[in-house]
Order: sequence, then structure tokens, then C-alpha cells
Amino acid sequence: MGHDATLAVLELKTTPGARLDRWMVLLFPLTIGLAVLGGYCSLGFGTGSYRFLAALLG
Repeated sequence: MGHDATLAVLELKTTPGARLDRWMVLLFPLTIGLAVLGGYCSLGFGTGSYRFLAALLG
């Protein structure tokens, strides 16, 4: 992603009249970070639920 972002910014600098979309610069890393955090939370919840059920049944 870093390589593509660098190329996009360089392309914008060489194109006359082009502007950097600041909302995309802010929202893209935020959504990626929240998705990663959500994945870790789901993994932790699933693992904890499994261990809890295993402790009850075993």
C-alpha cells in the first residue's frame, strides 16, 4: 500500500491542477486500522469463547 500511495502522490504532483483528496488520506488508514482491530477482537472473542466452553464441558 505504501508503494501505491507514493506513486499516487507523485502522479498528482506531476499533473497540473490535480489536488490531493485529504478525506481519503485520513479515512483510508483509519478504516484499515479499525478493520485490523476488529479482526483481532473477533479472534480474541472466539478463542475465549472456545476456552470457556471447553472448561465447562471438559
